[in-house]
Amino acid sequence: IADRHDALLVDLKPSSLTVRSIEADGGATVDGSFAGTEGTVTIRLNETPSGDWRVHQVLVPGGDPEQIPWSVP
Repeated sequence: IADRHDALLVDLKPSSLTVRSIEADGGATVDGSFAGTEGTVTIRLNETPSGDWRVHQVLVPGGDPEQIPWSVP
């Protein structure tokens, strides 16, 4: 619904994604480039008990790292 109304804070169609780190506590960090967002977007993930990944935070350039889940300026 947000995509249809141009209300997404970050275009969710990546042009590239790179796994930066996988932590022992079940977290992972992915860096990506997204259409319409200048610079690198950092996505922090947590692994669920079932083995799936859940987005914990999307941090865009200039965003406040204390804001969760959407860290935008």
